[in-house]
Amino acid sequence: MALNAKEKPSEGLAARAAAFEKRLKDFNRQRQQQDRMSKFSERRDELKKIAAQTHALALSYEALSDEGLAKISAAEITAVRKQLEKCSKAFGESSDAILEPKALDSDKYLAALKKYVTTLLETWSPFARQAADDAAPTISVLGEVQGRSADALRQMQTDLQKRAATLPKNAQELAQVKALKEKLAAELATQKKNGLNSDVEAFLRKLPAGVPLSEVLSQPNLLKWLEKEKLLGSFHVIRQSQTGWGKRP
Repeated sequence: MALNAKEKPSEGLAARAAAFEKRLKDFNRQRQQQDRMSKFSERRDELKKIAAQTHALALSYEALSDEGLAKISAAEITAVRKQLEKCSKAFGESSDAILEPKALDSDKYLAALKKYVTTLLETWSPFARQAADDAAPTISVLGEVQGRSADALRQMQTDLQKRAATLPKNAQELAQVKALKEKLAAELATQKKNGLNSDVEAFLRKLPAGVPLSEVLSQPNLLKWLEKEKLLGSFHVIRQSQTGWGKRP
């Protein structure tokens, strides 16, 4: 059936179209508001991340500075904190300004903080692990003959190496590392006092390949140490042949 050109559009249909258009505009406004809020959330998270890392760096710096281990100046960290406070203030006072692309260069801040952490680690890591490194040869040879004693030393060594990889969070953690270093040094001193000298260490290093009996008998201090540690019964004399230890040609 042909349409009558004189007929007017349905007023009901026009009203529904107008209502739909209004709802569409309302939806677009809501979506824009949601996008804006999402950007606010992202910027807030950026600020929180930078603030947390800056605060952690400041605490580490204070602890290391007291020990003379800080290679950066307090002014550098203060400058970063002031810039961060400025951004935080803008976040609270001007909602539009904080959303500007150049309002907060988080990558720049995080890169600067990473650089400071790396700089502080250059002095902290050697300080924290020095005792562990110095003790490594002794711990290695003791592991061949001593069980629990060597395990305790190795655990202290591992703890120091682990702590050396990250900055101390505060003065308390730094004090714990110092105490651990002192404990390890004291334990090694006890081992030395009990006769663990260079001759004993040389003997222990040679054990896997075998040690001539004449060499053992020529070192009274070595025999004394083995006896004191109740290790004499752990070793057996095996004749060396042309084809190897304990094998006959």
